[in-house]
Amino acid sequence: MARMIISINEALYDAVYRHVNQQKLDGEKISLSGFVCECIRKELGYTDPIIKQKGYVYFFQEDKGHTIKIGRSHDPNERFEKLGAKMPFNLMKVHRIETNDMLSTEQLFHDFFKFKRENGEWFALQQREIEWIKGGHYTPEIEASIKGEVG
Repeated sequence: MARMIISINEALYDAVYRHVNQQKLDGEKISLSGFVCECIRKELGYTDPIIKQKGYVYFFQEDKGHTIKIGRSHDPNERFEKLGAKMPFNLMKVHRIETNDMLSTEQLFHDFFKFKRENGEWFALQQREIEWIKGGHYTPEIEASIKGEVG
């Protein structure tokens, strides 16, 4: 077991180092959570897809601008209350999407807006992008994830 942990740590360190340096070269903002999970799954030899979970992808906006949090939850109202209590600003509910694969749907929205990422799951979106989210006409890949057809 100890050797497996060392092996995972070494492989993960190497993969993260390469990923971070490549994103710096490409001028992208760095997000590692999904990348780290995938590295660990590969090192452990998992080939099965991550289990799809029905739920919601939500979009919450801070009240002082156009910064939007793109997240996922089984209960976005409860998440809104818990998150709002922790923030130094007020949150507004912008939109939520019911999805058959909330993990993939959330990740696809993060990928779609990757050049707009401010920090973590917070994105600096313009009003036209917020209207696009509310409009419900997404990319074919996002539409497929909402239906649970990705993966």
